Amino acid sequence: MIGVSPGVYDIKFQPSLKQDFRFEFLTDGDTSLEIFIDGYFAPYAKLSTKHLKGSGYVDVSLSLPEDVDVGGVNGLVIGARQENNPQEGFVLVGEM
Repeated sequence: MIGVSPGVYDIKFQPSLKQDFRFEFLTDGDTSLEIFIDGYFAPYAKLSTKHLKGSGYVDVSLSLPEDVDVGGVNGLVIGARQENNPQEGFVLVGEM
């Protein structure tokens, strides 16, 4: 079994919001995972770890700015990809 829980956090923008979030990445066995961040708010997020061996938890600390330059829906992706073979492996994604 592979997966991520929760798959999505729904967050409304609040100036200077500081909040922590937890994702659980689930894999079969001791698969080595590289954890990554992507999206508009990536510069405002920090990961508790960038690597997992097998299933585990990743905490994300989010510190939003006072304002943003673009309106609309802007996302943040927290993902995990197989380290030893990212081209043929799998990617797990949680969104904020």
